[in-house]
Amino acid sequence: MLDRHYRIAPFDERYEQEASRKLVFSELYEASKQTANPWIFEPEYPGKSRIVDGRTENLFEQPVIMGKPYILKYTDVPVDIMHLF
Repeated sequence: MLDRHYRIAPFDERYEQEASRKLVFSELYEASKQTANPWIFEPEYPGKSRIVDGRTENLFEQPVIMGKPYILKYTDVPVDIMHLF
């Protein structure tokens, strides 16, 4: 959207509480303003999006994580399952 790339050091909380989260949310807010796409950053549920039921055109109750964050969240699931056995 903004053609910017970032690298965030691990354990960045040593600089400030929730430093990476603040950076990501501020950049998403900036992108939503510059592109006139309010769905990029919604303050009520940051990092998630509301989706529409294609059959009824109603919004689902719960916002969901979509895209790369969703995939990254579940890459550790098989590893966790392997540790159970």
